[in-house]
Amino acid sequence: KFFNDSNIIHVDISSISIYLAELTSKFKKVAYFPTKNYTHSSLKKNLLRLKPDMQIIEFPDFDCNFFSNLSPTTKNKTQRISALYKLIFLDNKNTIFLGSMKSLVTKTIPNINLEKSRIRITPKSKLKYDEINNFLNEAGYEKVDFVNNTGEYAIRGEIMDIFSPIHNFPVRILFDFDTIENLNYFSVENQLSFEKVNGYNLFL
Repeated sequence: KFFNDSNIIHVDISSISIYLAELTSKFKKVAYFPTKNYTHSSLKKNLLRLKPDMQIIEFPDFDCNFFSNLSPTTKNKTQRISALYKLIFLDNKNTIFLGSMKSLVTKTIPNINLEKSRIRITPKSKLKYDEINNFLNEAGYEKVDFVNNTGEYAIRGEIMDIFSPIHNFPVRILFDFDTIENLNYFSVENQLSFEKVNGYNLFL
């Protein structure tokens, strides 16, 4: 079922991708939460076939029982964080937010708190070494020897490696005492820097 003002529109399951694609022509962002369990893969494939430039944001359920003693995996948490970041901060047209009824009813972080939960690192910025380190600890980033996955960071003297869940690559920060000297993307495959960057965002 799709709701449009006071009317209820019934759409056949085979036509959902066409209907959603049409909605993005009228509305900038569309959220879809089906009432039944399904996988997003086929829907994504159909949507991208109709509109190749469409951005599809997937918001996964927690991968653990809410009332258990287990915590969500790092991968699951970073996927959820990345989805929320894209939804709030990226101003793209033709965006569809895909979730589930379970993810819809699960309480998440208020929008106003999310907007305050990011910092931007740039060369020569006024951010201090300890400020970044404290943010990483408070945000739940995992300290490791070598960064390989999102949500991890490593420190070696005046070098700090961080993999933010909202970026495709981790960043290597070189400090000159307490001042950020430069930033570079690096590969998790060989741990070598490959591109200088002008800014890097940390979220949550």
